Amino acid sequence: MSAELATEVDTIHDEEMSTAILTLYRSAWPNFYTDWGKGFDRPAQVPGLVLIPTGDPMAQPAMDLDMATRIGAQAVELDNLTHYWMLQDPDRGAEVLNRFWDSRPA
Repeated sequence: MSAELATEVDTIHDEEMSTAILTLYRSAWPNFYTDWGKGFDRPAQVPGLVLIPTGDPMAQPAMDLDMATRIGAQAVELDNLTHYWMLQDPDRGAEVLNRFWDSRPA
């Protein structure tokens, strides 16, 4: 997806579109995502990173922060970016990812 198309999608993305997308995802069969989260009751064996684009209309930052805490992951909010953060601000995304990877032991 181009950055231009991502901007266009964000412009028209509303609650109705979010509902349609989630309904489609949840209706797939077999639904591999049915049990997601049930096994996340302890920190992961390898530390992770949860990116939270605060401008994403489908984002649920409180849920993302809760999940990061449950699995022992670092959480980083990408203020004013959407689902397409990697197109909107690739430099900031790369900086966050590189900082996380550089913090990991070799």
